[in-house]
Amino acid sequence: MIFQSIKRNTLNNNTILQLVVLGLIVIGSIYWFIYLQKRNQEIYWKRNVFGDASGYFVYLPSTFIYQFNVTEFEKKFENRINAKGEVEEVGCGFRIEDNRIITKYFYGIALLQAPIYTLIHAGYRIAGIKGDGFNGLYEHTTIISAIIYYILSLILLYKLIKKRTNGLIALTSLLFTVFATNVIYYFAANPGYTHAYSFFLFTAFLYVSNRFSEKQTSIYSTFLFIVVGIIAITRPVNLIFVLSFFIDNNFRNFAKLISPKNLLIGIIIVVALVFPQLYYYKYAYGNWFHYAYQNETFTNLLNPSLIKFYFSTNNGLFIYNPIWFVLLGSTIWLLFSKHRRYAIISLALFIINSYLCSSWHMWNFGCSYGSRNFVEYASIFSLAFAYILLELRSRWKIITIIAVSIIFCFFNLVFVRNFDKCYFGANDWDFKFVKEKYLRID
Repeated sequence: MIFQSIKRNTLNNNTILQLVVLGLIVIGSIYWFIYLQKRNQEIYWKRNVFGDASGYFVYLPSTFIYQFNVTEFEKKFENRINAKGEVEEVGCGFRIEDNRIITKYFYGIALLQAPIYTLIHAGYRIAGIKGDGFNGLYEHTTIISAIIYYILSLILLYKLIKKRTNGLIALTSLLFTVFATNVIYYFAANPGYTHAYSFFLFTAFLYVSNRFSEKQTSIYSTFLFIVVGIIAITRPVNLIFVLSFFIDNNFRNFAKLISPKNLLIGIIIVVALVFPQLYYYKYAYGNWFHYAYQNETFTNLLNPSLIKFYFSTNNGLFIYNPIWFVLLGSTIWLLFSKHRRYAIISLALFIINSYLCSSWHMWNFGCSYGSRNFVEYASIFSLAFAYILLELRSRWKIITIIAVSIIFCFFNLVFVRNFDKCYFGANDWDFKFVKEKYLRID
């Protein structure tokens, strides 16, 4: 059988197959990054630094250029700030209020983008050019950063899956993880949002956790705490993902992770990463601890909109990315295999994340492609797809799964091609709109 016949970590006669799959990933990635970026730049409200993305991004120009000096900031954006103190040309993702720059978003994305922003800013300084920190090359910080983290994510995920299966399975799993889910959309079309970076952070956490299971050294525990700290300042609700530590590790390893020495290092790392956020709250709101989202919270904990969250035409998970039927089904099947612990933890994360997201005051999360809260979870569920290909004994079952996944992949890419950044259907169940707008092939 095509997958079972391949010995672990060997290429042999399957080199051509692996090169074909790798070629599809590379060529497909290049095409979609170019296509989606070109399309988005043609319309101002689809640009990379607009809306929510500008709220994450504003930490960078505020720090590097304005040093949070509102007077200088207002001079730069004179006549472009509305009555609410919002800069409309970047989608009102932040505002000027009481002589302070106010954003409700966490600074984790800005931290991850900072290396590229620093290089661009240095280039401006050397060239003697004064930019506003948002436009020109500065805006490309988001897409350049996204490309780098995209490549790093695929490398780490490939190495992780290959170690458990083999090269061909790893590449095949990556192919469908990227192109049959909304992963490619959020890396290529919305590189200013948290989800692409969270996909990288989840992948890094899985990879380092696996390495820690092999060698419980301080270097791996340190990296784990760094990743956890960045997750905390990027999207705190994603801290539930630390449960995945127990896929490869037992409680004995956990005890070693939180040994006095490691725990002290971990606390120092996390505090160092969280402190700038608290310092910003003190600057912006006058308090070290503040809930910046104000009236936006989990208002429906007793009445989550799960059915809509899964099946609505307004960003429903299974409607936009039906590959989740395969991923979820594979994980359930693995409950009865030697990968039971992986399946239990993955399903627990799926259920918890579904419950929390569908309990949010806006279950569809506004302008988004599919249930964007599951972009990062595609990392852990890519393992389910890989395990199924490895464990199934029937050639026809494998062929069926691959064939169905190809169809879902094509379906998703057609959606991505036609998607207009926001859902504009008449209601939450407008299947006619989806058919006419998103399923066009012309």
